[in-house]
Amino acid sequence: MTTSFYKTSLLLFCILFVLSAKAQQQYTWSYQGESLKTVLDDLNQSYELRFAYSSRFIPLQTSIEASANTNSLEDALDGIFEPIPVTYRMVGQQIVLRPQKVEVEEITAVEKPEPIVPEQTVYPKRNERMEALMAARQEKWRDRLPYLQKRYISSIEGNRPLDQIDLSKYQLEPGDRYYNPTYDFFNTRDYAKVLAMNAKDAQSRLGQVSIMPFIGTNAFSSFQITNEFSVNLLWGMNGGVQGKEFGGIANTIKRDVQGVQIAGLVNTVGDDVYGTQISGLANLAADTVRGVQLAGLFNISGYGTAIQMASLFNIARGDFEGIQASVLFNSIRGENANAIQLAALTNQAKGATKFQSSLLLNSAGDVKTGQLALLLNKGEKVEGYQIGLINRSDTISGLPIGLINIVKNGYNRVEFYGNEFLYGNFALKVGVRRFYNIFTIGARIEDIPNSQNNLIKEMSWGLGYGLGTSFQLKNRLWLNAEVLSWHINEKENWTSDLHQLNQLKVLMNFELGRRASFFAGPVVNWMVSDYYNSETQSLGTSLAPKPIYDWNNNDRNHKVWIGWNAGLRF
Repeated sequence: MTTSFYKTSLLLFCILFVLSAKAQQQYTWSYQGESLKTVLDDLNQSYELRFAYSSRFIPLQTSIEASANTNSLEDALDGIFEPIPVTYRMVGQQIVLRPQKVEVEEITAVEKPEPIVPEQTVYPKRNERMEALMAARQEKWRDRLPYLQKRYISSIEGNRPLDQIDLSKYQLEPGDRYYNPTYDFFNTRDYAKVLAMNAKDAQSRLGQVSIMPFIGTNAFSSFQITNEFSVNLLWGMNGGVQGKEFGGIANTIKRDVQGVQIAGLVNTVGDDVYGTQISGLANLAADTVRGVQLAGLFNISGYGTAIQMASLFNIARGDFEGIQASVLFNSIRGENANAIQLAALTNQAKGATKFQSSLLLNSAGDVKTGQLALLLNKGEKVEGYQIGLINRSDTISGLPIGLINIVKNGYNRVEFYGNEFLYGNFALKVGVRRFYNIFTIGARIEDIPNSQNNLIKEMSWGLGYGLGTSFQLKNRLWLNAEVLSWHINEKENWTSDLHQLNQLKVLMNFELGRRASFFAGPVVNWMVSDYYNSETQSLGTSLAPKPIYDWNNNDRNHKVWIGWNAGLRF
């Protein structure tokens, strides 16, 4: 038997730890007069259902009378929302709530003119995939509507304040900040006035060339014009881009970019980017990015469905879906993310995310797939795996694999036990039932005669670390399988020679109550030692009982024996 045999045995044993199974989700509830807000909070806590809605438009105080006992989420939710004026839609990992739309014809008798079909729309509607994101930001765009539109909407709603009106009834998307009269989402009796009022905010041209801000073909109207093609020899400023833009040093856009933006140093966008940004130093978008950001140093965006790649860092200040890759760190500050974060140093996500990998540490709220780090992984609800030196989570459905695994709502136990080798022992076990860490310390004190035949007390003690797994056999009866490795200090404060005790334990655990249990079982012991015992003039330990195998190999002693283990677990 060699060290390689021991390592192989340990590896084979660890493979047995990996198992997983998920039962089909059953949705069971009964609500009798609770408010919709209470119901949504309860569903989020009990079934981890995430709802996206605006409290201004959803009647959260509506009384709910509904019950469910089904494994179909759609059937269960229909019972809640069908009786009330609220619709729902599954968008990614969220359930988006919206008020039932009321056609404009039902609330106004004003005859609308025929819509003008545009040859080209400056600001097309956003993809439905961004619906949940945009719904929460409608209030921001509300303030940017031209005064005439605000006055008209308010008048046909009985002069109600605009912040109490659901603009979706007018087919007004939250992302459509600047009204284009040729875009068929709203018409008024004062159509000509609206045309004139918005002309300066929504002009579109084929292209422009500039040297510096306002020194170019658009002159002082640069911020009011959207260009299909823009060339800025040094630094250019424009209202928007709906095509391609190139800048020798920098590009600055007041509103949106839809297309490709390339700069020698910096790209700056006041609102949204739908396309690609490439720069030598940095890309900055104040709001949504849907596409790609590639920068020599860093990328910053608001909300996003994108790929961000930079040599220093990437920051998303809102919800984010996509990939972030950098050398230093990645950060997502929104509450919800479905992102893959790859960094040499650290990854941080304020809310939920998908996967994180770094050399130092990862930190997130909920993790959907897993975390991989050399030093530390920190998450709340982890649905996949954590692999690192130290892993910390509230709950985890996969396996935490590391030297220290701390799971707040996991398998956390303390033990007091004895065996034939070390009479008194204390152990701390942390992790999950399928895979937990063991930290243990033990000692024995015995009377040893000295040279004058007087008995003196001498202590031997040890420190151990191990891994374990637990399986339920039947009610209140569990089986624990564990492997441990100890450093034994024999009759001295510290033994510097190799003096290693390796153990394989199979323990039956009987629960005495909610917090206490009794365990006992056999232990296979394998002692590997370079320690020379001067008292016995022999190599190896003198503490072991009579071994079943005892041999020397290259000035190293090996002893194998069968022992026992028994104690209390709390």
